Amino acid sequence: MAPDIKHEVDEIIGTAQAAGEDPADAILKHANDYWMNGDSDWAFDTLSASLLHFPDNTRLLNEHASYLLYKKEYASALVEQARCIALEPQNAAAYNSRADTYTRLGLYGAALTDANMAVQINSSNASYYNTRALIYTKTDKLEESLKDYNRAIELDKESFFIFSNRGDLYQKMEIWDNAIVDYTHSIFLYPQFVHAYRERGICYTTIKKYNLALADFNEAVKLEPDVYLNFFYRGDVYSLQEEWTAARSDFTKSIELTSEYDIEERELGAIYFLRGIANTHTRNFQEAQSDFEQAVQLDPDAPQYRKYHNAAKRN
Repeated sequence: MAPDIKHEVDEIIGTAQAAGEDPADAILKHANDYWMNGDSDWAFDTLSASLLHFPDNTRLLNEHASYLLYKKEYASALVEQARCIALEPQNAAAYNSRADTYTRLGLYGAALTDANMAVQINSSNASYYNTRALIYTKTDKLEESLKDYNRAIELDKESFFIFSNRGDLYQKMEIWDNAIVDYTHSIFLYPQFVHAYRERGICYTTIKKYNLALADFNEAVKLEPDVYLNFFYRGDVYSLQEEWTAARSDFTKSIELTSEYDIEERELGAIYFLRGIANTHTRNFQEAQSDFEQAVQLDPDAPQYRKYHNAAKRN
């Protein structure tokens, strides 16, 4: 932790106390400002420094635990969430936060227990229903999930995130029109939310509205030009439209960007395979053969990869 952070936190606390305000409010505001400006490390360090002054403040502890969760330090997050609950047994936010941690660890039973407790303590908080809905979705209890998303939206009609999550559920249920409506409203509430553009594009692709899908993936690429999925999905639409040169270009860009991600080999194999198809249609046969060979190496259990690879060798 940088000395500057400790000094800044000391000043925040002193200013708040001199004004007769709660220092925790001021600290949380500063941390949130750093977060919104894209500086998560300074936000985290601000909270860490504040806990040296107020180690038993459950609001600061729980927010600090949320940053640990963001950093994927799950064990440390669970320790702080448990401490929050020990200090304040009726702290719904701490139960909700721990439910989120358990969900990310795949401990859905423990997650549901905590989510139920959060809702029981405070039944008027939309985010608690949202958390429980995600757990229900993960465990394929889709009707229960839908009920919780509906309740969450009744409580908070301005949350782009909850509308998008319900859209994800409708997509899983293959209710494409409802999913599109929810993603559209999510975008209305937050026009820079790339996930909603990308998932709406997937829905449009599924129902064969390719031009609408292409418009959404174009927007996703514009907003997040370093995300391989945006190029992959747009390349898929170009393939379906038989725009093979464009498809080849997007799959190539997607492959280049995967180096920044920890993705499964079979997923990467699928991108190589699809680029191989595009290379075949653009008569780049040697490159197609190389792509099919790479796809086979990455996912040797996919029979269609080997079939195309053998055909490419014959050509």
